[in-house]
Amino acid sequence: MIDIYSYDMVPLSDFLAEYKELNTNNRFRPVAVGRYGIRTRESIYSKELAQDYSKNKLIYKDTLTVGMGSVQMDIGILTDDITYSVSPAYHTYRINGINCDYLRFCLQARNADMFERYKKRGSRQGKSIDLKAWLHYLIPVYEIDGQLQIVSTLHKIQSIIDDRMQQLQKLDDLVKARFVEMFGDPIHNEKGWMVSTLGEYMTLLTDFSANGSYELLDSNVVMYDEPNYAIMVRTTDLEAGNLTNGVKYIDQSAYELLSKSKLYGGELIMNKIGSAGKIYMMPKIDRPASLGRNAFMFRFDDRINMTYLYALLSSDYGTKEIQQYVRGAVTKTITKESARSIRIVVPPLELQKQYAAFVQQIDKSKFVVQQALDKAQLLFDSLMQQYFG
Repeated sequence: MIDIYSYDMVPLSDFLAEYKELNTNNRFRPVAVGRYGIRTRESIYSKELAQDYSKNKLIYKDTLTVGMGSVQMDIGILTDDITYSVSPAYHTYRINGINCDYLRFCLQARNADMFERYKKRGSRQGKSIDLKAWLHYLIPVYEIDGQLQIVSTLHKIQSIIDDRMQQLQKLDDLVKARFVEMFGDPIHNEKGWMVSTLGEYMTLLTDFSANGSYELLDSNVVMYDEPNYAIMVRTTDLEAGNLTNGVKYIDQSAYELLSKSKLYGGELIMNKIGSAGKIYMMPKIDRPASLGRNAFMFRFDDRINMTYLYALLSSDYGTKEIQQYVRGAVTKTITKESARSIRIVVPPLELQKQYAAFVQQIDKSKFVVQQALDKAQLLFDSLMQQYFG
């Protein structure tokens, strides 16, 4: 049993010694360091950004790599017995006198606090680290047996979290496989289904600005951070899959003013600027909701199934087809007229409904897995707070 009150507050400098060894012979492949620790660059980038990595720094087993991201410190501890290289923008440290996994969990728990304390103006993403001050940062350090027990407990829960996430991924893969099994590859349309346009089935295409002039909306629609009458749904909320935390609200008068863009669930939402053409499905929620700026909202007639249509437009086919209508070298945009022209493959409605029923059953399984994942994540977060503050 860990005595959570029996630890010393010790500066990082007691455990870290900076070193700098270069990848002179361009021998060791590069890795990236970010929110999820150390990752191969192939898992992040679709192509190599350079061929010469001779100025990179070398990292080894049980070494710490530190940099500054846009919203958090980029921290990674290499636990594999292998040598990699990292960008010269990172700082590399040898670790002594503390369990490396314990230190990784501790820095993960304290990342937000360290970021706020030690960020400063610099060249990389507008910020850099005050490393001298950071090395004096105090962390809770238990006796080695306590460190090992903490690491063992957190590893077990992390393993459960990873398993649940893999289950969710497998269920998503099953849905994609079923789509291809039933409808074929829409890019080639080898089953010869009818091809039409979104406009043919559309009953409504609207957006925030359809409710009135800029002056009217700007002076009468105020967004609140605290809960109010209705949620103002942004595509960033849909991207995060979260319509509970960090959302914006509007009062009842604004909600009624925005009568042409009320959301009830089941609508398709499309980004019209920035990541133009990105598609989302509006979930059903238990409170009033209205569409935010910079997005289109679509409703369709009953000749096409929404679950099928969302899957089609989210597929490789849909992404490729939509991007043909996106314009702009710097700021990407798509117009209402272009959205109506997007071509879609339309199998028999009964087949679409069979696919939707399958997705509904999978969603029930995903709900159960997600609940288990949420419980495990809550336990993990609680223990991280308990151990590391």
